[in-house]
Amino acid sequence: MLNLERTDRLYTTLPYYIVNSGVGLLVSIMANAVFGTIVWGMVGIGWQYYFKFFLITFIIFFATDGLIVLISACCRTLEQAMATFNMTIGIFLLFNGFSANTKTTPPWLSWICYMSPLYYSMEMFLDALYENSPLWVSTGQLFGMRKHVFWTDFFICLSIGCAGRFLAFFAMKHLNKIER
Repeated sequence: MLNLERTDRLYTTLPYYIVNSGVGLLVSIMANAVFGTIVWGMVGIGWQYYFKFFLITFIIFFATDGLIVLISACCRTLEQAMATFNMTIGIFLLFNGFSANTKTTPPWLSWICYMSPLYYSMEMFLDALYENSPLWVSTGQLFGMRKHVFWTDFFICLSIGCAGRFLAFFAMKHLNKIER
């Protein structure tokens, strides 16, 4: 849609991108707040952890959405974007810190965990939940997670989301132009 409107010189990429990203960010914050509050109330974990949980859900959405925007901006067709997205998210879902992590995967393959935003969300959640608890030994260490890295992981996910959006802007501007 953007490419067709751009060829008609209705507007440039920047206004479209700013409005689309801004509205998407506001909608995601509201949706995460409503969904997160309902889920958190149903889970029954103490409300003292809710703020960090909200930050985790927001930042994992932000990082993953940034990668989705980048993938869709780089692909020529919807089918190509869906195939690339499904492959990428499948790898991220596998190397999420629970099913495959740095302790259970061979060293030559465990580097993929550090590319997955889901791995960082798992590490942030375990760090927030078991930060000062003896349960860390049976949970965090079992999955090969690092301790006291909540804000480091938060900023890594923030960087992934920002880099994905930044690169997507240039991909939208320079790739896959339609010529009439």
